[in-house]
Amino acid sequence: MTVRFFFDLSISFLIPRNPHNRRDGISDASWEQSCIDEAASTLAEKLNPRGFDVAYRAHHLVDTEHRLHVVHFAVSAARDFDIRRASAPRKGRPLYALRPGEVATTKSRLGAELRDALKGRWVINAITYRYLAAWHFVYEVKMEGVLALRRALGPTDIADAGGSVRDALETFNREVADSLEPLGITAFPHATAKRPKDDIFKFDVYSVQYIAVSEDDVSGDLSLMDGKMSAAEVPYLELKSPNDSFSGEVGDALTRLECHDYPANADLVSVTLELSDVDEDVVDHVDFLAA
Repeated sequence: MTVRFFFDLSISFLIPRNPHNRRDGISDASWEQSCIDEAASTLAEKLNPRGFDVAYRAHHLVDTEHRLHVVHFAVSAARDFDIRRASAPRKGRPLYALRPGEVATTKSRLGAELRDALKGRWVINAITYRYLAAWHFVYEVKMEGVLALRRALGPTDIADAGGSVRDALETFNREVADSLEPLGITAFPHATAKRPKDDIFKFDVYSVQYIAVSEDDVSGDLSLMDGKMSAAEVPYLELKSPNDSFSGEVGDALTRLECHDYPANADLVSVTLELSDVDEDVVDHVDFLAA
C-alpha cells in the first residue's frame, strides 16, 4: 500500500527588487514570482532524487527593507507499507490503520532526511508534519464492444408477438437489453426491422463505471492534496496509462458478458469489450487510512 506523508516547509528567502525598475515590462509581482519559481525548481532538484515531491504554496514579505520573504512549500513523500501489517477494515471502521510505531518512525526519518537535504543551502523556518494518506482516485471509465448472439425466431415467437416479425425482433432485443442491465451494461441492437443474416443478432454494448486507482497510477502535484478538499479542488492528475490502470476491470466486465445467462434459446457467438474513454477529471478521492 502506497502511503504519502505530507509536510509544510517554510524557508526564509531574499527577493531583491526588480533591477530593471519595470523597464523590461515585467511587473514587480511577476518578477517576485519568477524568483520564487526558480527557488521551487532548485528545491525540486535537491529533493526529487531523495523521493520528495515539492510544490509552491504561498509567500509573504516579512522585512521590507531587506526584501526578506517567508516562502511556504508543500512537501510530500510516498512510502510503501505492507498492507498485511495494517489493521484491516471491520464493522464500524471501514478504513485501514497503520501501526503507530511504524508511522512515528517513518515520519521522524522523513523529517530528518528533508532537513538534511536542505541544510547549508536554505534558511529553514519550520518543517511541520501535516498528515498521511493512502489516496485513491475515482475516474469515470467508459467501455464499449459488440455482442453477437444466435437466435432463430420461429413461428411461435412471431405468433406471440401478434404475427409481426418486427415486434418479435423488438421483444428479443428488449429481453437481451433487460438481462444485461443488472451488469451495468447497455445494449443497442443492430437488427430492428428484419431478421439478421444467419440468425445472428448483434448489439453494441456500452458500460460506464466509476473505478478507483491508487496514486501509483497518476502523476501531478500530489503534494498539494488536502484531506478536506472537494473533488473539484483536487489538483489536476494525469493517468500514466489508462489501459494498464483499467485493464483488470475491462477484463472482468468481458468475463461477465462471456458467462452471462442470456435469454432462452440464445447462444453466444462472440463478444468484444475494450476501454473507449476515461474522463480526465477526478470524480472523487478516498483516503484508505483511518484518521
